[in-house]
Amino acid sequence: MAEKFNNFYTTVAANLVSKLPRPSLKFGKDFISQFYSSKGVLNNDFSFSLLSEDKVFKYLNNLSKNKATGLDGIPARFVVDSAPLIAKPLAHIINLSLIQGTVPDDLKSARVVPLYKKNDKQKFEITVQCLYSV
Repeated sequence: MAEKFNNFYTTVAANLVSKLPRPSLKFGKDFISQFYSSKGVLNNDFSFSLLSEDKVFKYLNNLSKNKATGLDGIPARFVVDSAPLIAKPLAHIINLSLIQGTVPDDLKSARVVPLYKKNDKQKFEITVQCLYSV
């Protein structure tokens, strides 16, 4: 069973990509530039701004206490309850990351757990719906 899960999840991306329509020049660099220019978006319009301790506190306070733990094993309830204490150091870490233009390796990892939704638990499949036409 574990081998089936492993095989499914290690090949799912390649299987999804193989079902996508072939790319056309329609979505090339010139098309993208013209599209965003027509919407009034300029090349340097996207930027990050530093976060205040208050804003980080607000985000932490709005987390659901029932969320699953991350790789660190820290329960969401603990994060929410300790928000007054961790908002300032967390804001500092986030702002350092933005200023330096790097993301700590530990923040690039995630735990992905497949969850049974419906139908046969032994059947491995994924449904892809194309939301655009070329």
